[in-house]
Amino acid sequence: MRSAAAWLEPRTRWVFSPRAITDREYGELFSTLQSTGVSQRHGPDAGSWHRIAQSLVRDDAASDVRAAIMKGIGDVVVLDNSVQRSDATGRALFPQLRGPKIRVMWIRMLIEPGRARLANVEQLPVAVDVQVRKVSEYLGVTDTWGTGPLDSRMRLKIQRAWAAEVAKSGCNGPHALRGTAAALDPALWFVGSRHCSGCERAGRALRPLWVCARCRASSLRSWPTSAL
Repeated sequence: MRSAAAWLEPRTRWVFSPRAITDREYGELFSTLQSTGVSQRHGPDAGSWHRIAQSLVRDDAASDVRAAIMKGIGDVVVLDNSVQRSDATGRALFPQLRGPKIRVMWIRMLIEPGRARLANVEQLPVAVDVQVRKVSEYLGVTDTWGTGPLDSRMRLKIQRAWAAEVAKSGCNGPHALRGTAAALDPALWFVGSRHCSGCERAGRALRPLWVCARCRASSLRSWPTSAL
């Protein structure tokens, strides 16, 4: 990965140090993220990167997030609230990290593979995007087809449905996430993005995926089982 390459390169490793970022010019951060390929939308990405570094170094309201990153300790519920905070002027402390999908994924990744020791891991829900909504629908976990866009109400419905499934049947995964809805994240995203989207683009069922046999999407109902 490009970010890993930037970390391993001594000349660019500084972009992962909040203190080093705040000690340098913004233009240097912009050009380094761009040249290493770490950023995609270079202006917004560099701006958010710089703002997050400032918050971690200077803002007392970022103490919970700082502890989770630097010491690997904290609480899932507290961290979820903390990452959504703004300063006294209303400016977000953690832009691009505070969104409903990304913050859940970020907290989950702090735990695994980041090895942070966070309390209340069972409170961490599935990180819902259009791909996760799609596979949730295809597997019959939710029934939201044609009921509107993926808003906060729809996201909560999907998260509650998966939480209920995990409570009933359990969930395997890395030790720190085992038995929680968060352990489902990688699998749900993979199935939705690689298989369900692939089937939609191809207009036919693709090999090999056992969940295709249970797919409920109207576009897939007429596909023969021999194609699975």
